[in-house]
Amino acid sequence: MIDRYRWPGGEEFVLRFGVQYPIQIIVIQPLFEEANRMRQIIVSAMRRLEAHGIGSALPDLPGMGESPLSLAEVRMDDWRRALSAFADGVDGFKVTAAFRGGALLDDAANASAAWRCAPEEGARLVRDLMRTRLTGQSADQAGDALILAGNEIQQSLIDTLKTASTADRDQIRTVRLMTDAAAADAKIAGTPVWRRSEPGDDDLLKAAIVEDLGQWAKQCAIS
Repeated sequence: MIDRYRWPGGEEFVLRFGVQYPIQIIVIQPLFEEANRMRQIIVSAMRRLEAHGIGSALPDLPGMGESPLSLAEVRMDDWRRALSAFADGVDGFKVTAAFRGGALLDDAANASAAWRCAPEEGARLVRDLMRTRLTGQSADQAGDALILAGNEIQQSLIDTLKTASTADRDQIRTVRLMTDAAAADAKIAGTPVWRRSEPGDDDLLKAAIVEDLGQWAKQCAIS
């Protein structure tokens, strides 16, 4: 179901499945264009989790998705405040499931446990954004904002991201693709769909997310 939530800066949409279940996963999408490339997989995984008796919610971040705010108006603290406000209104045993750059924000949700898929540090995300200059996408300057691939991003947001790191927390599980050499608690099948030029699907990745995240969330809830 599509709902809305309020935060100090306004109102945003949220997609929810299985609101009646005791375990609720707060999904934190990747940042910028990676969110569009992964949305189909994330939403499909949420539907499958509902079939396993696990609820989930995907709140739009300010300036992203169907947000009424322009990304040019948004700072990183706005994302954190929005997540905190949304999570405060979620009942049940709360677990965050953060994808890529979304892992930089998951501590703001104050959940009991955190699951991360291919988490990325802020400096590397910025390097990926800047790399679009080499692939023919637009990267121009407009005052204090950077126009990147059609999105106007405040320089202050870029500067904050450059030094942003994932937070150390209790009850963290990190999964990465089998092709990723970085350390992880588990390696899962699939391809890096967030690097594709267009949104796509990957049945192996989707199934691996559902299995690993679902089992871990249930394990944390009973521990």
